[in-house]
Amino acid sequence: MSAGVFLTPRVSATNAPLQGKTAAFGTAGVNIAAKQGRLYKVRAVNSGATAYFLQIHDKATAPTAGGVPIWEVRLPANGDGAEDFGLAGLYFANGLGLAISTTAGTLTFAAATDAVAYVTYAS
Repeated sequence: MSAGVFLTPRVSATNAPLQGKTAAFGTAGVNIAAKQGRLYKVRAVNSGATAYFLQIHDKATAPTAGGVPIWEVRLPANGDGAEDFGLAGLYFANGLGLAISTTAGTLTFAAATDAVAYVTYAS
């Protein structure tokens, strides 16, 4: 799987500017937004044979090893995970970062780029 980031603008029913971003990642964290905002939806697909944890980090830069997520969900091997945070969204004060981890509760990077995620957010 090749790494890439694609930006697609979105417009909500309330006319608030939303952005969507797709990112392929695994061996490093991905910075989605470098300022405060809200995450409304996230969906990730794990194409690897190892189960991981999709982690959301409140950070203005890409998440780094040992970082503590503000939210996480288990991604089964060759499976996916998704969350809809509703109209209020999940608030991030510093920035929005994504990573997959081999451990829960702290970031331990995967050995391969096995994940693709799509997020809808406003910042």
